[in-house]
Amino acid sequence: MSIHRILSWRTLFGPLAVILVVSVTVAAQSAAAPRSTTVSTVAFRTVTLSDAFSAGFGNPGSTVVSRIENRQGKHMIGLDQTACIVIKVPVLQCSSTIGLPGGTVQISFHQSLTERTIVAPVAGGTGRYADVRGDLDLREVGSSQTVFDAVLHVK
Repeated sequence: MSIHRILSWRTLFGPLAVILVVSVTVAAQSAAAPRSTTVSTVAFRTVTLSDAFSAGFGNPGSTVVSRIENRQGKHMIGLDQTACIVIKVPVLQCSSTIGLPGGTVQISFHQSLTERTIVAPVAGGTGRYADVRGDLDLREVGSSQTVFDAVLHVK
């Protein structure tokens, strides 16, 4: 069963429009707040390839693990894996490894299913991102619930 189908069941699970925000969005907060200390940014779009839901998804303690592809235009630049656990609908705790050229970035964040944007702090990384600080801004694209725009701001 796809995340798109599950997320379209809003009458069952409430507004699950942003479960995969891990997959990416540029928050309004980011556009409004200047980043004078930002050294560089990486912009990309994420597309969910697959989801694995635990039994009873939507109940506290239930989980979803998503495999996500990162793209710049027509070029794939990396793969992500995101795992979320339901705390209490609409709140999830999520952790993601974001695959990018030259390394990975780790993020961990609370996700509200009623929000279409988030800002997730960078918790760590590998390769060229091993010692960076910053955040990942995510914005849902359209209403497909599986595509997000992302901007990684590193310092």
